[in-house]
Amino acid sequence: MGANEYRQWALKCLVMARRVADPQQKARLIDMATSWSLLAHRHEAPREQTVQQQQQLQSKQSKA
Repeated sequence: MGANEYRQWALKCLVMARRVADPQQKARLIDMATSWSLLAHRHEAPREQTVQQQQQLQSKQSKA
């Protein structure tokens, strides 16, 4: 699964949370949405670091 899929699951949890009347179920769904969102962020973090490293390398090479 990728970050976009994790975000889709988070959104589904939030949509379900809006429809649920039981406060405990609503809280569980919101917690699940938060977990899915964190997974999406963690999945993207290594890619963002790689892009930043590549940009720094290119910047150093262009200055040389």
